[in-house]
Amino acid sequence: MQWKRNDRCRFVSVLFHLARNSHMAECFVTVALFGAVVGVYRAISALEGRKAL
Repeated sequence: MQWKRNDRCRFVSVLFHLARNSHMAECFVTVALFGAVVGVYRAISALEGRKAL
């Protein structure tokens, strides 16, 4: 399914609006940061494994 760029921007802005107005904003930010850290850690681990081989 392909979205137009303005549809995607609208979707993101609605999500941001909901997150900002809800009490779960801190939880959302924490989960996003944790996911980013885990993703970076996995990428570094994969690169190190490739180097070791």
